[in-house]
Amino acid sequence: MNWYPLLTSDLNGDMALHDWGEHNPYVYFATERSESAKKSALARWQKKNDLETPSYANRIRPAYDSYAPSPSPSPSPNIKDDIEKCMSIIQSIPAYPFDAEKDTQFIIEKIQQFPHIDPISLLENWKAYILDHPFKENSSPHSQLHNQFKLARKYNKHKRIRTEPDTIDPIDRAIQRMQGVQE
Repeated sequence: MNWYPLLTSDLNGDMALHDWGEHNPYVYFATERSESAKKSALARWQKKNDLETPSYANRIRPAYDSYAPSPSPSPSPNIKDDIEKCMSIIQSIPAYPFDAEKDTQFIIEKIQQFPHIDPISLLENWKAYILDHPFKENSSPHSQLHNQFKLARKYNKHKRIRTEPDTIDPIDRAIQRMQGVQE
């Protein structure tokens, strides 16, 4: 039997079986299917673990190698004003069980935990939502508010607007964050 009619040449000059992709698509597209499955698995793990960066980000050169200003927004220069505004917004929410000490500590934790999110903008939107959807008897306002911060991070909402250039060295910033010093 002459096998030559079954073989065809592609654009690169490589020989292949005639209509191989059409007759055996499972094997023919195995590489594309594998890449797609890897990307899907990575996305599921990121969503499940609530990660911000993919696993391959660890291979990227660390930020401290660069002395360029950080593109990420810097925290508000006057955090006390932000906290006072947040407290006034929270206090004005109907049926919110306001406790000044507990809520102040909660907001400070959220500002530290989510430094790229503007808490004032988020609270104003959450207040508008609560006006339309009042708390139920078994509602947990702190849990709802924490979820709002997580959703803002996930969907890139309520970002802080950068007001001044970042002048602190990235290594010094990392040391300050590790020591718990506020910028």
